[in-house]
Amino acid sequence: MATEAPNVRFRFTSPHPKDFTDEVIEVIKSFPNVCKYIYMPVQSSINQVLDRMRRNYTREVYLDLINKIRSEVKGITISTDIITGFCGKTDEEFNDTANLME
Repeated sequence: MATEAPNVRFRFTSPHPKDFTDEVIEVIKSFPNVCKYIYMPVQSSINQVLDRMRRNYTREVYLDLINKIRSEVKGITISTDIITGFCGKTDEEFNDTANLME
């Protein structure tokens, strides 16, 4: 694939954490024309808020996946988005989500 179209670059955007498989990580790692960049939304760091948002993952699952990607694909860049004002979110939950970025 990469040798057939070496001038074509591929980038993964907005994968849901549940769909980001070992196979996807291997493709990013193995092919030089696949960008070493992913955008993976986390939305919140609070499991109860993620549940209210109907995201089918937890903070722990998300962080485990991010750590796995970083260990497998050297030099990868990861970006995200975070919903800071979701309905019913407390100041403590906001602060915990802000800490996730660190």
